[in-house]
Order: sequence, then structure tokens, then C-alpha cells
Amino acid sequence: MLADRELDDRVRVEVQDQRIVLEGALLRQEQELVERMLTRFQQRFSTSLPVDNQISALSRTLPFEIAQITSGPMGSVITQDGQRLFVGDELDGLRLVAIDDHKVVFKGHQDYEVAW
Repeated sequence: MLADRELDDRVRVEVQDQRIVLEGALLRQEQELVERMLTRFQQRFSTSLPVDNQISALSRTLPFEIAQITSGPMGSVITQDGQRLFVGDELDGLRLVAIDDHKVVFKGHQDYEVAW
């Protein structure tokens, strides 16, 4: 069912302590899709293992605000509170991995691309 909805690469299914656990991070509308899918699954099939849906919501916004972006060989991002980040620096669990003429890219527990 997850593969049919192209969610199998973002949702892990494991058996833990006599229960089926779903883990991952999805957009809110994808979370709602999984909820409907689980409801249909439980209506169609009887299983002795309870399903524990631990899927969290992805955020579309960074956990900090960007005040300024500078590109070039010494490109940097300055946050609203004045912190300067260079490529490779990390803030709030996110590493700044790229700055180009059109976007900055952060990677971490969730990936972000910010167009500018």
C-alpha cells in the first residue's frame, strides 16, 4: 500500500514489541493519506498486532529566519539573530550544504531548499 502511493522510501515499517510501528516524516496531506490507508487496512484485515503510527509532520519552514544571503567563494547566510553560517556550518540540527545564485540548501533531520 505504501509503495502504491510512493511513500515506501519515506515510511519505515517494523515489528517492535508485538506491534507494527510506522515511522517517518511526511507532509500533512501525506499523513492524512496514511491515516485513511490504515483505516481501510484495519477494516479489511484482522491482525493480532496493533498498528502504532508514529509518523511525524514535515515542516515547510526553517526553524530560524534568514536575514541575508551572500553567494560567491565565501558565501554565507546570516540569520535574523545575527549568526553567520558558511557552507558546512550547522544550526538547529541543519547543516548548510550549498549556496548558489538561486537557492541555499540545508540538510539534516529534514532537508530544505530556500529560493532567493
